[in-house]
Amino acid sequence: MKRIVRPSWMVLAAALAAGGAPAVAEPSPREAMKEGRRRLQAGDLPSAASAFDRAAQGAPNAKLDPARARYNQGLALQQEEGKDAEAEAALDQALRTTDTAVQARALYNRGHLLAGRARGLQEAQKLQEAQSSAGQALSAFGDSLLLAPSDDDARVNYEMTGQLIRQIEEQIEQQKQQQQEQQQNQPQNQPQDQPQQQDPQQKPDQQDSQQQKPDQAQPPAQEQQDGQPQPQPGEMNEDETPAGAEGEEKPEDMSKEEALMLLDAMKAEEAAMREKMRLNLGKQVPVDKDW
Repeated sequence: MKRIVRPSWMVLAAALAAGGAPAVAEPSPREAMKEGRRRLQAGDLPSAASAFDRAAQGAPNAKLDPARARYNQGLALQQEEGKDAEAEAALDQALRTTDTAVQARALYNRGHLLAGRARGLQEAQKLQEAQSSAGQALSAFGDSLLLAPSDDDARVNYEMTGQLIRQIEEQIEQQKQQQQEQQQNQPQNQPQDQPQQQDPQQKPDQQDSQQQKPDQAQPPAQEQQDGQPQPQPGEMNEDETPAGAEGEEKPEDMSKEEALMLLDAMKAEEAAMREKMRLNLGKQVPVDKDW
């Protein structure tokens, strides 16, 4: 029996007619890396991150280190709004390498993420959480400097993050002082905003003598020492010379307008410091080259 040999195009047509389709080969990790870099340069951040993820997943089979692809993935996610957590996870995976150059860059960008988070928490008055994030950022920049001592950007950000930590610590201390002052200013053994109850056995003239007018209200007495009440904040002891005596000029209190001007100046200085930090911390590290 004579064998019939069909042309290859007929075999392909028959396969297509039967519902089959030729398999499409997945791009190699190097091709995925190149695609990710093209997407990143074009500003297509989600596609860039996806391409770098494919490159990282295929790297082990191609006997390549996936750390560079993970670093690039973190870099793309870091620039995409609302992807800080995913970016941090990718950068953490990029640290699992013996390539110290990649480690230094991943630590630098991780410090950038944490410092930005700390500033956001600081603005939201979540100072304890801000202090923790800023401390982690300082550690990341410090580790990056250990691996790349000549990196001036890491050194500047390390110093600026230290300033951020000191600023947050000062705010925490101010909050504590304000809370202590509020507690001290509250009447002792008397619920706040509750009027004092009068003794029904007191005579009317005694009750009137104990009541004080609003403009004559005195602060609550503190515990006595040697039979004498302790001076309130701003008060003077009896043995002190009162201001204005012996020809001395009594200092004037700060006016409301002066206080507002001082507060505005402090806010402007703080805003300038934050903007300076944002400019320094916001500098992105260039993406790694191809494998």
